[in-house]
Amino acid sequence: MAVVPASVSVERLAMKRGVCVTTWADGGSYANVSNVIAGLQELRPWIMRCNVTQGDTGQWTYINAIRAACPWLKISGIVGKPWQGGAQADAQAMVDWLATYPAGTFSYFEGCNEWNMFFDKGPAPRPDGQGGRPTWYANIRAYHRAIYPKLKARFPGIPVIQPSLGKREGYSLMGNLAGTCDLGNAHAYTGGFAPGTSGDRITGEIANVRTICGPDPKLICVTEWGWHNKMDHVTGGHKPTPPDVAAIQCLPYFCEYDRTDDIAWMSNYELVDDRAEAPGDEDGGRHERHFGLFELNFTAIKAQGAAHRNVGRIIERAYSGSVSWGACTITVTGASDAAVMVYDRPDGRKIICLWRRGVVIYNNNTRLMVSPAPAAQNVTVTFSAARKVDTFKPHDSSDPIASLSSTSTTTVTVPLVAEGAMLVVGPTGSTPPDPEDQTVTATFTVGGSSVSGSYVVTP
Repeated sequence: MAVVPASVSVERLAMKRGVCVTTWADGGSYANVSNVIAGLQELRPWIMRCNVTQGDTGQWTYINAIRAACPWLKISGIVGKPWQGGAQADAQAMVDWLATYPAGTFSYFEGCNEWNMFFDKGPAPRPDGQGGRPTWYANIRAYHRAIYPKLKARFPGIPVIQPSLGKREGYSLMGNLAGTCDLGNAHAYTGGFAPGTSGDRITGEIANVRTICGPDPKLICVTEWGWHNKMDHVTGGHKPTPPDVAAIQCLPYFCEYDRTDDIAWMSNYELVDDRAEAPGDEDGGRHERHFGLFELNFTAIKAQGAAHRNVGRIIERAYSGSVSWGACTITVTGASDAAVMVYDRPDGRKIICLWRRGVVIYNNNTRLMVSPAPAAQNVTVTFSAARKVDTFKPHDSSDPIASLSSTSTTTVTVPLVAEGAMLVVGPTGSTPPDPEDQTVTATFTVGGSSVSGSYVVTP
């Protein structure tokens, strides 16, 4: 029997649906802000993470165009690089630039991005032997300690996230910044590992980040995570994942992170494949072109992007009126590796997420599907009082599965391999009937913002 945790707000699940966006017209897929807006409106993420460059008026216009077209969207702004022009960056000038944006543009500010990886290349070796500025950690500490109090003074209600580190390295060199951050920061790419296995390294990454941000109850933002689908990428440690496997892993990964109770929000890297591969790309860099949830130039949404979108559509799915859950307990039985999270919708209904932990369907070393494939096992949800249930598998669709849904039942049995399932559950006998068979508009508050969208939903 799976342990059924106490229910939590559906906002927690919604907050796992973020995305990273390049907010300047640099000639790639992000050059046309109208395409970016259309992609965001299709995906409807909870938060957008982006760089903010001091003095860049074109980026200022770009970000504000997105904000106007996507008013539900929260924005986390990365507040500059700590070392520019041979000297420490001017923290006050950066804060003054942030203040030129309209009030309410940013919901979070974030310290510098992976300074140990991308902005410190130079001839001198780093202490870890990988080359670059040997004092990168001192640059980060000095800049972040300078900008944090200035951000809190100018924007007192906006949380500040610690600087991020790349390749899961440099924690001891960075040192403790607990007094100058409100939230931790993890970059936790999946590398093709199945959620719920030791390979996903979630627990270890949380422990590493806490050496910088401090202990509970401070939460951690996973500001970058996701998959690349450069399937012939065979060098380096970041292994590829086929899009259909990534789609299957999407909801279980959201839930695996959420069940830790350590994670505030997450953002996939990235919205779209930015550029085509170039002849000069080394193998170590070509995979960087393939992290998007959309194909190059938004020509199509990838399978994992569709799964990401479908989770949101199910969260936002409209039903008639608010209800009272009443006296009804939930038990989950069946597969011994089954896991469950229960979320409270604002309308009184619940969303029950089911998945099986650690089921491996793809070998990220051989880059082949496991053969023979693991068999499906049943997971049964039992209610102590009859309930109306719509069952979804978001890797496949945002429509309910008719054979696994019921207007009145006390049990639902869902066969699962490695995919996740979402059950939207409420009391029976709603009046008027729930409008599942027509175009509906979902509107309610998630994360303090009004969330709405029209979808055609057919059982």
